[in-house]
Amino acid sequence: MKTKVTIILLYLLISINSFPQKFNLGEQLNPNSAEFTLLGISSSTGVSTYHYIGAITDKYYFGRKIDDIVIGVKGGMIVTTIYNVVPESGDIGVPKSIIDLLQNNLPFPLAYADGIYGVIIDDTSISVRRTNNVITFHKDRIMFLTTIKNSLLTNEKYEIPTNSFDDISIPQHSSNESKNKISLIMEAPKSIEVGKQFRLVFKFNEQGSNLQLPSGLTNKFDILMGPSTDHSTSIQTINGKTTTEVIFSYTFILRAKIVGIYDINPANITFDDRIYNSNPYTIEVVNNSSSESKAQEDIQIFQSAGFKIKCVCKLQENTVFIKAAKAQGANNIIGAYICAENEDDPETGVIININIYDESESFQKVKSEFHKFFKKKLLEKYADNMDQAGISYNYIDFHGETALEYTFDQYGVPTKALMFYKNQKSYLLQITTRNNLSSKYNTLKNSFQIF
Repeated sequence: MKTKVTIILLYLLISINSFPQKFNLGEQLNPNSAEFTLLGISSSTGVSTYHYIGAITDKYYFGRKIDDIVIGVKGGMIVTTIYNVVPESGDIGVPKSIIDLLQNNLPFPLAYADGIYGVIIDDTSISVRRTNNVITFHKDRIMFLTTIKNSLLTNEKYEIPTNSFDDISIPQHSSNESKNKISLIMEAPKSIEVGKQFRLVFKFNEQGSNLQLPSGLTNKFDILMGPSTDHSTSIQTINGKTTTEVIFSYTFILRAKIVGIYDINPANITFDDRIYNSNPYTIEVVNNSSSESKAQEDIQIFQSAGFKIKCVCKLQENTVFIKAAKAQGANNIIGAYICAENEDDPETGVIININIYDESESFQKVKSEFHKFFKKKLLEKYADNMDQAGISYNYIDFHGETALEYTFDQYGVPTKALMFYKNQKSYLLQITTRNNLSSKYNTLKNSFQIF
């Protein structure tokens, strides 16, 4: 059993325990009274359950503060770990952010039953639930349970007071299956000339149905033909074990409409009553060679700030804004740029602002595996300010990041802005005009490139 558990442990360390734990399944442990309080010994399994009362080295687990750790030990080896974490004030049940973070580090989909999310891989059960019971010491907690399957501990039911996944119908997996994980892959050229045709291909390693194209695709491209379908078979033998995989391809012929950088939303397909999403994709549509030299004249490059953009006016450093920002303690400002066109005409005038801040100091305080979650929280805080000001906004995908897009009046003039985080920097793009605001905003947004 120990050898089997050690193999499982190595697998889990790669997948789940990129989030640090003090205790891991399969580790040797001889609990002492200075750090552990014995809660009880199961008469059927022989598992001793302990409450860890020592110092907790990692204060947070999946973005929530750890309150209690409970360990199950049998034969001097850890067979169960329970981490009870404190919900945040806005959490309802197990929040989606935790489920997404857990799912992103698992090779198989989480199942849901009776308020529990979980999966069984080889001989190990992983689950999370929101509960208030004896094992959470009668406190409202989000409980992460990782345990050796009960069938390996005893032929009878495991008596620890939790809902084990041996008791409900949850799909079980082998770690060898991860080589053939079901996935829908979107492929296309990274760059295409405006007006030219290209292939957009979706590849799925099962025979799916009801392929749904990315939302908003026809706003950016003309669909000329498709889908044409095909399939191919690959056979691979490793260490005497042969695996066969069939790839089904769906090909569309598209034509690029307008110059810009476009973030393509995921497509999805149905298989075995489940929906599988593809990867998102970014395509740059450039001018064709005959107009390329003219287009280059309109592109402004700011090497020190790491971006280039196509503007209707000549951007210049906004020294007044930079001085004011630093006077207010914002010494992390990287750059601020401003330009105006027809500034003396209130009906046709355009004002553009671009501000960039270095946020690395804040990100360094957060473990790298939580950066995605941290960016989400920063955007939500920014959105709270929008709510308080009565400003409407929505979330969009932009250069592979979630961005906050909002519209408001600035001194009575309509204004659109885009705020997002990328590479530990914050970016604000803003345009103010009474004349074709949406069109000019989209041109500005679609031409913005980070390098």
